[in-house]
This record gives sequence, structure tokens and C-alpha cells, in this order.
Amino acid sequence: MKRIILLFTAIAGLMLTASAQSQKVDFTVNGHKFVITLESNATATAFKALLPMAIDMTELNGNEKYHYLSTTLPTNASNPGTINAGDVMLYGNNCIVVFYKTFATSYSYTRIGHIDDPTDIATILGNGNISASFANETATAISVVAPDAIGNYNVYDLNGRLVRRNAGDLWGLKGAYIVNGKKIILNM
Repeated sequence: MKRIILLFTAIAGLMLTASAQSQKVDFTVNGHKFVITLESNATATAFKALLPMAIDMTELNGNEKYHYLSTTLPTNASNPGTINAGDVMLYGNNCIVVFYKTFATSYSYTRIGHIDDPTDIATILGNGNISASFANETATAISVVAPDAIGNYNVYDLNGRLVRRNAGDLWGLKGAYIVNGKKIILNM
């Protein structure tokens, strides 16, 4: 136990993470990346926990693309009155919808987030069905952090692949990883 504590103390200065566990995710279609700012709600948190995700989205009504998830998300639906281009919402408890036009609606949705810059989204999403991906946003800023706790944890690469199961330390790892839900960079 003393060795693990000393190891964590020794590497604490080398552990880095993206500043502010971002409430942003990337939405990519046809090589175009959009950044979505997530709402501060249980639905957005549950959605982000599913990432990364590659899906096929179906065209509907010339203003939206949708996909039914195989799992349900928490809801708090309400009628927004107006849908804005770039809105990302949940219809029912398992249908992700990305809107690419602004229009009035009588339907109820739970907000997940909004695309930061929806310029040209209608052109990029185009007519018909699409293949798209959602992923945790790429880090753009770095700050020093100390580990949260000493114990065993799973270590993932930035694509969500398990690198170490039930790891007791990070010894020998170099590069960017996700540990206990935080992005870290190790340079040992």
C-alpha cells in the first residue's frame, strides 16, 4: 500500500487532464465535425455515458435526423414551442433527434444539447439518411490534477477501449487515457 501511495505521489505532477470535464461532445457527419454543448441535466449525462457511438440516422420531415437507441434515457419532456437548427433532443425515452432547420412545434422533447455553430448544418446533413458519430470532445486545454483516490480502476484509451482492467497503478503507460471518468496524459 505504501508503494502505491508513493507511486501516486510521484506521478501526481505528471498527470494531466482536460480542463473542466467538458460538457461538450463531437458530432461528426461526412467528415464534418460539429461541437455540441450539453445541457446540465440527467438526460445529457446519460447520453454522454453512452459515447462514443456510431449510428445511422433517418431523415424525417425535411428538418431532422433521428435514431432509436437500444436503451432508454431519463426524460423531462416539455414543448419548446420552437425548434432551432442545431438542437439535439430526446423524443420519448430513446429517440435521439438532431434538428437542422428552425420551425414551430407542438411536440414535447427533452433537451440534450445544442450544436455550437449550426452554420451549413442543413447542407451538410443533406437529404436522406446519414451515418453519424457522437464522441467525447477532443481536449483543447490542459491543467494539472492529482488522482482522486487510491484503489483499483479501469483504464481506457480515448476511443473507449479497455487498456487495463482493475488496475492498481498507471506504471508504464504513456499518452492519453481515461481513468475514473477523467482524461489524463501520462509522460513517464
